[in-house]
Amino acid sequence: MFPQLAIPSPLIGAVLLAVGGLWIRHWRRKEDPEERKVWQFGVVLCLAGAIGISNVLGTIRWGTYGFMTMAGCVAVTVLGVRWNLRHRLLGMEHTIELLLITGVCGLLGARAVFLVEQWDVHFADRPPILRVGLLPPGGLSAGDELRLLVHGRDRVVVRFRGDERSLTDVVARIEEQAGAHDVVARIVTTQHRGPEGVEVRERGLLLETGRTGSEASLSIDPACAFARRLGPISGTPRGVDVPWLKTLDLRMGGQTYFGAVIGVLISGLLYLRWRKARVLGVLDALAPTLPLGLFFGRLGCLGYGCCWGRELPAGSALPGLSFPRWSPAWRQMLDERLSCNYDPLVTQVAKSRGTLPPELEARLGEIAQGTPPLHAAQLYEGLAVLGVALVAYLFRERWRTREGQTFALVVLLQAPIRFVVEHLRRDHDVFWSLAGYPMTESQTAAVLAVAGAVGFLVWLRRHGRAPAGAAKGTEAGSQVEAAALPAEGGAGVLAEAAPAAPAGGGDAPQESGP
Repeated sequence: MFPQLAIPSPLIGAVLLAVGGLWIRHWRRKEDPEERKVWQFGVVLCLAGAIGISNVLGTIRWGTYGFMTMAGCVAVTVLGVRWNLRHRLLGMEHTIELLLITGVCGLLGARAVFLVEQWDVHFADRPPILRVGLLPPGGLSAGDELRLLVHGRDRVVVRFRGDERSLTDVVARIEEQAGAHDVVARIVTTQHRGPEGVEVRERGLLLETGRTGSEASLSIDPACAFARRLGPISGTPRGVDVPWLKTLDLRMGGQTYFGAVIGVLISGLLYLRWRKARVLGVLDALAPTLPLGLFFGRLGCLGYGCCWGRELPAGSALPGLSFPRWSPAWRQMLDERLSCNYDPLVTQVAKSRGTLPPELEARLGEIAQGTPPLHAAQLYEGLAVLGVALVAYLFRERWRTREGQTFALVVLLQAPIRFVVEHLRRDHDVFWSLAGYPMTESQTAAVLAVAGAVGFLVWLRRHGRAPAGAAKGTEAGSQVEAAALPAEGGAGVLAEAAPAAPAGGGDAPQESGP
């Protein structure tokens, strides 16, 4: 994994100059004025980038995920513009507008879904939190007490009976005697998907209050028996006010793929309806770029070290990926071996990437130097969606009979891939059961996407219309192409054309709205 790329600035400038030179060569060959504008725009971008970067001294350090995301955006933009102009669907200016608007809205949608999913974890005001370790082998004794000070004024004493042999018993006793004083107790667990289903491990006990923010506080008397038996106790005795500006902090990640798809589709459909363009035709033209963009994103995930897979079975013929110490995958496996009150110590050591204390080193076992071989989930999905992009392109060029079929095909192929790859991933910790199978949010979205794509294909079969130029080579096809040409000065939306009647006197497909 390479979270950061170190790129010499002269190398970037040289690459941009080379690309600009190739684009100038293609620009001179184009007779279509719309396509000439595309190449001219690309040449200007390349030359401006080369000149700007040539003034940057030293080495440019760029996050791998951000770099691959940018590369994906460039590929999607260039191909999207080219294919839209080739199919005579939108003019140059409106094609650029569409890609810019959907790009921005895609980023906003990706962030919005992340905020909804992680609001309580990262962005809401936090309560005071105390982390307590696992129970000792003998549990608690009769007469042991937990003495708490809540919000600086309420003194609460919880007395144990001695029959508490599990954290579940301890939580029940605390809620029984301290629940009325705004004290909440819950068990901290880690869970991930394994070969036999979801594996759950207890890491300790969490004490907090129902009130959040800096006005809330919670502390334990260190002299009480509970603290002596279960210590050390760590955490934040006072709540935290989280500033709303943290929602804009992209350094913590937070770009979900399905959120990006939602943002792109909604903004794109609204824009195309506003411009009165052939919505399904444009979707077909851009459909192969959707999995292509995800291909670059998954390469970024591989470099950063996120979205890791679960352990390969012993003797597997598949090549595995092993992530080093302090990678996200290794940190997950480390947390599974530690009580939750070791978190601050591990975090402190992680900042310096130093050596763990000997008492923790002994618990690492087979992950002493890194993770065991894991499924290359990022590459599985990346290579699979690259194949989807190729299949979608060939289908659009050779076999589609209705506008919108290519887009539906992309969804129909890509969603099952995501479902299968999710089954091989280890990083998820939220599941719900469907007929005994643990489903993630992405798998749920994939199932709904397949159902929607199938329904859309059935609707297209009955009500869809043939793509413009389907009768190319015939007199009717020539009329379609002529009707699709832009008006004079036409950088705007190109005129719609009625599909040609099929040969043999059959019924023409019914017209539908854009």
